[in-house]
Amino acid sequence: MAERHAQHLRDTLQLRRDQEPALNAFVAAMQPSTAEQGRGREAMRGLTTPQRLDRMQARMAERETRFRRQSEAIRRFYAQLTPAQQKAFDALPMMGHMAGRRGMDGMGGMHGGRGMMHGPGPDGRGPAPER
Repeated sequence: MAERHAQHLRDTLQLRRDQEPALNAFVAAMQPSTAEQGRGREAMRGLTTPQRLDRMQARMAERETRFRRQSEAIRRFYAQLTPAQQKAFDALPMMGHMAGRRGMDGMGGMHGGRGMMHGPGPDGRGPAPER
């Protein structure tokens, strides 16, 4: 999946050979850590409500840390692009940069993306407006 995304960026941005190290660093920073992989509802079964809240709070802190790490990686990569490449990068969907198809927080759209809790906005895309 990561290599496919990297190739898409190479093609879309028409990256030069000297930009390959920046791309590789960017792609590596976008990968979830092994600690973030394989977590799910199964991990919450058998926990008390306070334990679940503690686990949720810890995961929120992990997501914030991951967001900061990824946003810095995006900034470093972006700085290596030419103005024309930056414009093409700006046109790409941001969620694709942050964590692939699942959304920034890995929850498939639960926090602001299209999906389970918010649904599409009035234009059929993006989140519905806050009420």
